[in-house]
Amino acid sequence: MRVLPAHRLAALATATCLSLVFCAPVVAGCYGVRPTDEVIEVNVRPACCSTDAATLAAKMIVREYVVSDEEGNRQWVDSDLSRLTTAPGEDMVTVFHVHGNKVDPGMARDRALRVYRQLIHRATDDRPMRFVIFSWPATEIDGLLYDFRVKAARTQPVGWQLAWILNQMPPEVPISLIGYSYGARIVGGALHVRAGGDLSGRSLPDAAPDKHRPLRVLFIAAATHSCWFGPHGYHRLAMSQIEHLVMLNNHLDPAMRFYALVPKNCNPQAMGLRGPTSLARGDRKKIECYDCANCVGRSHDLFKYTATGRTMSRAWQHLMYAD
Repeated sequence: MRVLPAHRLAALATATCLSLVFCAPVVAGCYGVRPTDEVIEVNVRPACCSTDAATLAAKMIVREYVVSDEEGNRQWVDSDLSRLTTAPGEDMVTVFHVHGNKVDPGMARDRALRVYRQLIHRATDDRPMRFVIFSWPATEIDGLLYDFRVKAARTQPVGWQLAWILNQMPPEVPISLIGYSYGARIVGGALHVRAGGDLSGRSLPDAAPDKHRPLRVLFIAAATHSCWFGPHGYHRLAMSQIEHLVMLNNHLDPAMRFYALVPKNCNPQAMGLRGPTSLARGDRKKIECYDCANCVGRSHDLFKYTATGRTMSRAWQHLMYAD
């Protein structure tokens, strides 16, 4: 596992800036979406925490942000899961964005699109992206600690839901996942289930671990146990599904420092504090960690993590298989 300080990340950004001299990216059109890109929302909130495939398929809402006129303006239109279960255009990478806690449906769309715009602003090539907004039931409820604990419990069935969706996709499609805060916990659970594991008894009967190509993953302030990716961890099979994992951590982030207050019967360290622990030896080389304390400070704000150009430059290269 490589732990790289901010100055190493800056060096990577310098190389990226040099590449921009020779490759100008496609300029984003109206509403900040590049003409070559697709934006799809998969909203599993109506299915709540169901882990019944038929219920999930019937109740999830899929919408697409499509071009609506000759000027390139876009609007949301109803769609269906076949938009994801069919192969995208040539060279297109599918990038899932999984948000964190205290996010309602409108916020899920707006925040994800803001992350998308920050990514394409740092694009170093013209490779098209299918950007998928994964929206799960994270609307704030009363009681600070109660809210955190309820949402922590929800990440288990929602992780199964994401695994089921990923399992429907063509095996040859390159996929990347962004997980912020509790979103990282969902991503870890989904990959564990996709590899044939279970989450408190919830598994995929048709899981085929070797069917799909390994994924690229970006964790931002990961609100999940630091030991869960280890050989005996709750998400122990997740690393078998990951080609490479980039982590933006922060030892000053208050949510990471007080993460141990969420569980009632243990005292875990957050993965987003200093990275994963108890990894199998072969998995360490798949992980690249950055401590963002100098840029983010004592904050858990997503957009402080993504505001730094060098961070988004590295994220683009990683998520788009450009490195």
